[in-house]
Amino acid sequence: MLPKFYLTIFFVAMGFQLFAQAEYPLFKLTLSNGEKYTYTQIEKNKTLVLIYFAPDCEHCKTFMTQLKSNMGLFSNCQLLMVSYVLPEILAKFAVAFQFDQYSNVKIGSEGNSFYLPGFFKITQFPYIVVYNRMAKKTAVFKAVPAIQALAAAA
Repeated sequence: MLPKFYLTIFFVAMGFQLFAQAEYPLFKLTLSNGEKYTYTQIEKNKTLVLIYFAPDCEHCKTFMTQLKSNMGLFSNCQLLMVSYVLPEILAKFAVAFQFDQYSNVKIGSEGNSFYLPGFFKITQFPYIVVYNRMAKKTAVFKAVPAIQALAAAA
C-alpha cells in the first residue's frame, strides 16, 4: 500500500512540473472580432505559431502574402497573429489577406500593453515563435523566415 502512495505522489508531482514548465506568455488579447482571448484558450496538443506583426510593416505584408499562399502547410497548427493596433484595423487586415476564412487563425491586439515585445525582447517585425504540442518553445524567427523553414519548424 505504501509504495502505491509514493507512486501517486511522484506522478502528481511530475504532472505539476510539466504544467509549470509551459512556456506560453501570459497574454491577454482582443481579437479582431471583438472577443477576448488569453493564453489559457490556446488549443491543447496542437502546435502554436505565434506571429507578432504590424499591419503596415512592409516585411510583414510580404510575409503574410507568402503565408496566405501556403496555408495548407499550417492546417494542423494554430496561428496566432498579434499586434498592438486596434482590433478594428486588424479586422480589415484579416479580410484583406483572407485570414478570416481559416478556423485555425486568430488575429488579436494586445493594445498598448506591449507585453509580448517585452517578454520576447522583440526589436523588429515580424517576430515568430513556434511552440510544440507540449507548450515548449521550439523555434524563434527574428526576421522574415522562408515559409518552408517555418513549416518545417511547425
